Amino acid sequence: MTKEKMIIARFDIADCEDSGDLVWAEGSVEHLLGINAKITKIYWDGRDCGSAYIEFEFPLSRLSIVDEKISDKMSYYYVNIDINDYLSIGKVCKGQLYRKYNKFTRQDFKETIDKGRGDYSEGFENKIMVMLFFKHRKTIDADTIMSKAAQALGSNAKIIGYRCERVDGNHFTNVIFTIPYEDIDGSKFKEFGDYHLGHQGWLGRNHIYGELSIVHEMKCSGMEYDKFKDVIKRIANKEDLAYKTFSHETLVVPYDEYMKEGHVPIRIKRGRNEYWVYVC
Repeated sequence: MTKEKMIIARFDIADCEDSGDLVWAEGSVEHLLGINAKITKIYWDGRDCGSAYIEFEFPLSRLSIVDEKISDKMSYYYVNIDINDYLSIGKVCKGQLYRKYNKFTRQDFKETIDKGRGDYSEGFENKIMVMLFFKHRKTIDADTIMSKAAQALGSNAKIIGYRCERVDGNHFTNVIFTIPYEDIDGSKFKEFGDYHLGHQGWLGRNHIYGELSIVHEMKCSGMEYDKFKDVIKRIANKEDLAYKTFSHETLVVPYDEYMKEGHVPIRIKRGRNEYWVYVC
């Protein structure tokens, strides 16, 4: 019989000054988790306000129970798993975001976006990048906004990181998801609010400045979602792509030709004509 995987997690003890803080922390973990987890290690380096934590473990079958209890608490984190590999993100809160996911620097954020925009690596169709951008409002908390976006993307979406900025007293958050292209539902994007910075959808109705947008160069301005999905499917299946001029002249280009540089050109020039990527 295969032994069930054990999940290891920790509770960081801030400002640990003496053994009394360890006793308090141990009691906090036991009170919160009860029989769902077993404390396996209590550590303090002995320095005033030094490193200290309570380590505990529990079987994988109890992950959803434990995560529900600790997901909004900043001091808890997992040691031997990436929570994204186990749980969907139907509900997202600030505590989950800050504790579980990568916080991008400005440079990291730019590099991640640039990579996603031109990604044609093996299996790229199953990790299309989507960005949620919004300005915080006092009337609607960020948890609600992020959870609404996650619901629009579906249970196969994953968060890969986030960036928060404060500009002229305004607080902005960017959350980067990935999603399989087949799960992209244009009606849900539009209902939430896409590409128009809060002028439509749920964002618009709640006067929230923000949008949910696909980060890929093949999602040209004005291109419908189904057309975008068809382009991605053709590239993934190494099929021909059709390019068209504005006067609707068509140029069909085989995969080996349009992918010879390692990426798909949005525009191809032949003589005086410019052809733009389109669906066959």
